[in-house]
Amino acid sequence: MDARGVGITLHRPADRIISLVPALTSILVDLGAADQLVGRTDYDSNPAVAALPSVGGGIGPSREVLLALNPDLVIGFAGADDAANADWLDASDIPFAAFRTDRMEDVAAVTRALGRLAGVPTRADSLAAGLEGELDALADEYGTRQPSVRTLVLIGGTPPWVAGPGTYLSEMVALVGGSSAVPALPAPYAPISPEILVSADIDLVLVLPGATSPVELLPEGTPVVALPEGVDIPDLGLAEHARWVGETLERVRTGSPMAGSGGS
Repeated sequence: MDARGVGITLHRPADRIISLVPALTSILVDLGAADQLVGRTDYDSNPAVAALPSVGGGIGPSREVLLALNPDLVIGFAGADDAANADWLDASDIPFAAFRTDRMEDVAAVTRALGRLAGVPTRADSLAAGLEGELDALADEYGTRQPSVRTLVLIGGTPPWVAGPGTYLSEMVALVGGSSAVPALPAPYAPISPEILVSADIDLVLVLPGATSPVELLPEGTPVVALPEGVDIPDLGLAEHARWVGETLERVRTGSPMAGSGGS
């Protein structure tokens, strides 16, 4: 059953898979199924699939290239933006499974589902359980530490976009003893006005790799720290990234120096 509530039935494990989502690609690689992948998107950065042909973007891939790769399964994003993929793949008799990794809990669930589709359910169950155990351990280690560190997770853009409730990034911060530094947002990822940024009570700004931070709008001395590479792909590295966030928040609590800080 995929994230749309659609049942996916294969007569045998898929051995010609095209992934339209980098996070799903990464999970399949960790499952040991890299050899079963025959196509990727322009946005995949995992070295294990660098030599594979690209079908372009995950939304609106090249149909000609995709069909020429003769997949027995295409995996993509479950959402209104990707509805066209489901329709034309169904019309082409190519199985399509759609998933989301919006929340932290989604990653383990998707890992188990992909493991079944790729024929490696035992390894998938082991990796998913390991991730869940690591996250539980991090919650025990960091989750009750006080004071809570008021954190802004900045995605980038102008006006600045931030991650709010309902995103794995905000859940990661909350897991290790942080809290949101901005009011409730109208969507999981949304822009905020400079006025809100100026008036918000912020202990720490975490910035996605490659994004710019509006440090001129922050109180002097606000720590601004770049998140590690790969954190923008919610995959089985989630616990490693959460631990990094927990250690960073602890440095804020104790006033310790932080590598990578670009605060004003």
